[in-house]
Amino acid sequence: MRHLARYSVTAWARSLYMVFATAFSTAVLTTGVTVFITAGASLLFAEETAETESRAVWKSVDTSDSTVTERDSLAPTSEVEDDLDEEIDTKKVDPALALPAAKTAGESQVSKPALFGKPVVGQPAGRRPAGQSVTTSSRPTASSAKANPPVGNAANPAAPAGAGKATPEAVPAAKPLPGGPSPLSGEKYTLKSVRQAGSTDLVETLLEVSGTVKQYDEELKQQDDKMEVVAGFRYEERIDRFSILEKGMLRSIRQYNLAKAKMKIGDSLKIPELDTGQRLIVCSYEKNRAVLFSPVGPLKGEQMLLIEDLPGNTLILDRLLPTREVKIGDSWKIAEPVLQAFLSVDAVGEANVEAVLTAVADNMAMVEVVGDLTGIYLGAETKMIVRAKYQFDLNLQRINWLGMMIEEDRSIGHVGPGLDLVARLQVKISPLQEPQSLVDEMVAEISKTPEMATLQLEYADAKGPWHFLHDRSWYVSQDDDQTTILRKLSRGELVAQCNIADMGKVDPKSIQPLGAFTKELVKGLGENFSEVMSSEESENGVGYKEYCVHIDGNVDDLPLRWIYYLLTDELGNQAVVVFVIEASQLEAFADSDRRIVDSFRIGR
Repeated sequence: MRHLARYSVTAWARSLYMVFATAFSTAVLTTGVTVFITAGASLLFAEETAETESRAVWKSVDTSDSTVTERDSLAPTSEVEDDLDEEIDTKKVDPALALPAAKTAGESQVSKPALFGKPVVGQPAGRRPAGQSVTTSSRPTASSAKANPPVGNAANPAAPAGAGKATPEAVPAAKPLPGGPSPLSGEKYTLKSVRQAGSTDLVETLLEVSGTVKQYDEELKQQDDKMEVVAGFRYEERIDRFSILEKGMLRSIRQYNLAKAKMKIGDSLKIPELDTGQRLIVCSYEKNRAVLFSPVGPLKGEQMLLIEDLPGNTLILDRLLPTREVKIGDSWKIAEPVLQAFLSVDAVGEANVEAVLTAVADNMAMVEVVGDLTGIYLGAETKMIVRAKYQFDLNLQRINWLGMMIEEDRSIGHVGPGLDLVARLQVKISPLQEPQSLVDEMVAEISKTPEMATLQLEYADAKGPWHFLHDRSWYVSQDDDQTTILRKLSRGELVAQCNIADMGKVDPKSIQPLGAFTKELVKGLGENFSEVMSSEESENGVGYKEYCVHIDGNVDDLPLRWIYYLLTDELGNQAVVVFVIEASQLEAFADSDRRIVDSFRIGR
């Protein structure tokens, strides 16, 4: 648990903002010319960059409007089929999303569900007509579903159509479908996946997001921007390790041929996409968390967030299935660890999410999942309402389709904005008779264990004129051609902040001595200075001349540690990297500064 109440930002965040603003704005560096690092008033709550925005959207949900239009089987609108190489609002169909047919194992006698439309069988009866408005002020819960029994079920078999209170949280009626059993028959079904090591699927996913992004401006006033996101994913997924146990490890290997999003936030447009050379991805699930990495080398931050923060991870999908035989109308709880990984949050506080078998027809079982939860994502408190349906093929013994709508109200956090959004996700899964890309020989050569070298993220091709590696606890919060700001989180707590600034170019033969550099730092800190803990001159990991100075001090009685690096390349180009750490967080911070500085290169 990550202390949910602590992360509502408000007074604590404002006081911390003042601490960092004061600490950084007093720093003075002298490198031939006196230069001020203007990190001050915009440090903690500056306008978030596109990278931070991309980090935020994948748990999208809730809208400023009080109603949501329920779509047929939660199918995306035509916007989801837009050309991802055009503006979101151009409404041009993307030929890349006209997916090729895959050779599937054991074709069912009934048609497969279409990616863009509803399942052709197993569609629960009694569902609200498409286009009818649904009020979202009442949270859907398992208890509310049971309190309003569906038409024709065992609790109310004689109820006429439309009788009782029609609420969005009520599970659709368990009426018999053409070719299906009566819900009163009591027939039981085993919804157990036959997935195992070596099983390979073709997965196609579409995501549509709309709503509001909330953040603070430089005067700490909240500003809201409209957000629209359209994303498409297509990958072959081969299971490497599989367990039916709740805490058992899962691992798969994926070969993506489509992983791209178009994000429109206010007037800005961002198009994150997985690089062609890094579309081979290992997905590992352990300790309630899914981790995705490329065995080829470090991903860029926005690429990692594009694929890892997407809800509805197909590796974990089978954990939604019941562990016992069930009949139509039976329900089961979805465990909190499963919800944490499936919805891609860092922790779950309270959860009331339940699944119900609502219909069976032509050997297709339809399951409805409804409920709400509170949780933590990157230190920010979030509230979610989940409404989902998935289809289980009783012949193939596999889930082959998922449709999900998530509403989320997330507070503004330390490294990302708040959200008030709605997301609609649809996933089609086609089991393959044999792998198309992930053949045995290729899989045998892949390093499947996450290591520091592959888990690191790469800052490159961004706005700042530098290149470096950092671990996944650092998040870029501000980025331009002169300054880059990152923040480090540990268990949801803000541990440190890193400012990188361009210092121009000097004559390599006349660089200011370390002692003079240290005196300027002390002078700049003024009354906040307490003691110089160390100062040394050396070379960093790529051969740059390096000055490193550790200074202790305090701001408003809060003890702080400043770590200053002045880096100079062989041509005299300079950059300064400054870390500020609350004294109580020094142990958690460890050597995080060295990992960035040792890989730091000036220039793109």
